[in-house]
Amino acid sequence: MLRLGVLGAGNMARIHASAFSRTGKARIAVFYAPDDAASRLAERHKAYCARSLDEFFEHTQLDAVVIATPTHTHAELLEKIRQANVHIFCEKPLARTEEELQHLENLFDGYPKIFMVGHTVRFFPEYEYARNVLSEHELGQLGVLRLGRCGGFDLPGEHWLFDFSKSGGVVLDMMIHDLDFADWAAGPLVSVFARRAHVPSPADDFCLVIGRLADGAIIHLEGSWAEPPNTFYYFYEIAASEGILDYDSRRSPAYQFRARGSAQCHFDQGTACTPTHHTPYDRQAEAFVDAIMRNGTSPVSLATGARAVRLALAVLESAATGRPVDVAPPTVLRKQETPGSEKGENARESTDDGAGA
Repeated sequence: MLRLGVLGAGNMARIHASAFSRTGKARIAVFYAPDDAASRLAERHKAYCARSLDEFFEHTQLDAVVIATPTHTHAELLEKIRQANVHIFCEKPLARTEEELQHLENLFDGYPKIFMVGHTVRFFPEYEYARNVLSEHELGQLGVLRLGRCGGFDLPGEHWLFDFSKSGGVVLDMMIHDLDFADWAAGPLVSVFARRAHVPSPADDFCLVIGRLADGAIIHLEGSWAEPPNTFYYFYEIAASEGILDYDSRRSPAYQFRARGSAQCHFDQGTACTPTHHTPYDRQAEAFVDAIMRNGTSPVSLATGARAVRLALAVLESAATGRPVDVAPPTVLRKQETPGSEKGENARESTDDGAGA
């Protein structure tokens, strides 16, 4: 049984703590957060509540640490955890700035433990299915991949999420999921062009992105906090040479397939909610625990988490400057610069870490 420590006591800490407990292979030994919520969460899981970060590490011998704290705290906490030499699960985004990313990459170079970043969408069956459709070219040549993630929060205006310097807004908090998915499932992405809404309140942040994949396909991304309070939905549409497959979490049946040249018909492969009590967070927790127990590789590596943050930062740069931003990985750039290099499928470098497989 693995002994886990959880940093944080907010919504994501509660979700991750419950998911890891349900694996039956891990026990939450200690919590720490600088507020009273940590003691209530510790009581629920029959765990110890540390009174300081130092006590968190000194209290018990931990096998792994789960970071579920605000985005701007990740880099500092990871630096402290590095000294403890334990397995790490860090909620996305990995870091807030490029400087933090570079520091973490240097700090964890050659790290002997599992370091996993929590890109949970990779563990949603609906998105895993979409990735299989894309990677197997089941719908032929991809033309446009449309992705969206929209919500509205009933949170006080002073909440850290609405401080752009701390959270990165809707792009780093929510759109990063779809940027990561597009890069993983159909990428790599090679360019992005973005527009953000000029709104009086950060709680109404909204961003649209047009991007291009290495094989020439177009992506269209929408990220929104400008929905009614306590609203959340997500969707995708795969438009390819043989038809269109789309998914919408608000609809049942959630999947819809329209073959090229035929009337609309329903593709009966899913429902509006994942039809199981085995949630994506459960699958993610099990992947992390199993990687530790098998002495395997990270299901979603630090490098993958860093790539997702850099894609999100590029979107913010484009929105701020009004210009497209190149995001092609070095491997793609080298191929493009090589005379006679093959295009299309050979240009699509895999960023698969094996998540959800």
